[in-house]
Amino acid sequence: MLGYNKNRQCMQSIFRTAFYLRSNYVNKEGKTPVMLRIYLNNERMSLGSTGITIVQSQWDREKERVKGRYTEALNTNLQLDNIQSGLQAIFRKLEMTDELSLERIKSEHLGKKQDIDTIMQLFDKHNEDVAA
Repeated sequence: MLGYNKNRQCMQSIFRTAFYLRSNYVNKEGKTPVMLRIYLNNERMSLGSTGITIVQSQWDREKERVKGRYTEALNTNLQLDNIQSGLQAIFRKLEMTDELSLERIKSEHLGKKQDIDTIMQLFDKHNEDVAA
């Protein structure tokens, strides 16, 4: 997908998601949380648990989905597809702005739509407050 940097030069932005199991934790039902990590170019950020838990033996590491064609597996995979689609939509929305960053994608995904200020923006606000 194409994005634009601050100089408005056309550049390639690479975004992807990765689902994986938190293998060091099993709940009372014998299930493990499905975790989410996002990547933007050469950076990565963990978004934590998806809220979905599965039995470890049902997980396909290569496909990053639940194995099988039974109802629970199909529903779980649909939930994972919806999460992935939502993140792709956020990426597409932000890639044409100067706001494309892992922090901004995470903020949008978690429903925190407040503006994320850069250090320079905070510095400018501070100077304006002091001058007033």
